[in-house]
Amino acid sequence: MRHAHQYRGLAATAFFLLASCASPDAVPTGPKAIGPDVWPAKGGPPPQDSVRLAMTVSDDAAFQIGSDSLGEYVDGASGMRVVIDAPGNLQITPMNGSSTTPPQRRLDVRYPAGLVHTFPNQWNFKIKSDHVNNGNPRIQDMTVGTSLCYNVTIAHSDRQVSYVNYFNVALNAGASYALITRTTTTTWSMTSGGVASTGLDCGADNISYMTGTDLTVRKGGDFVVGLVSLPFSITLRSLP
Repeated sequence: MRHAHQYRGLAATAFFLLASCASPDAVPTGPKAIGPDVWPAKGGPPPQDSVRLAMTVSDDAAFQIGSDSLGEYVDGASGMRVVIDAPGNLQITPMNGSSTTPPQRRLDVRYPAGLVHTFPNQWNFKIKSDHVNNGNPRIQDMTVGTSLCYNVTIAHSDRQVSYVNYFNVALNAGASYALITRTTTTTWSMTSGGVASTGLDCGADNISYMTGTDLTVRKGGDFVVGLVSLPFSITLRSLP
């Protein structure tokens, strides 16, 4: 399942990808020159054959990604896009992208000491998957009861810093893929762990490969954090 993957397309500001490694408690390293990786969604109707969703983020203390305490994130409500798109990937983001309006919904991403906590002043976030280079089916085509490893990226920013966490073993062998399970015909779960219990070759549970960008400088603001534990648990349900 560990195929090379080049992930593109993600949040309100450009995030940057470096194939470097650091320990889980590493501090940001010096910047290296690379190209933009992530851009905001701009809204519009979902394409044909996409699946509109409602997302619930677990706020259990065991996880380091939580909700904004405002309930489900529902496609088309409070400025949110929450879909499985026609190619079969998750696209979850506030649609304030390039506007001057702050988002109505945020994602509470909690990091170890030394890294900026963007919540509650977060300007944008995005959760995106890519099934192609894992050799997996589209998420909407998964068989009920099946669990598979998917490339998943979680990015977010405020006005000072942007971060991106890649759950992608192809980028760093110490990371993991996210585990997606189709629980019923209308629901899915997505977690950073569970590999040990399924026996799938998804890498180490809960470990992401993390990069960032200092948005307060004009040039040379991107840096590598390295391997960071970022456990999460998300459920998705299709809307009528």
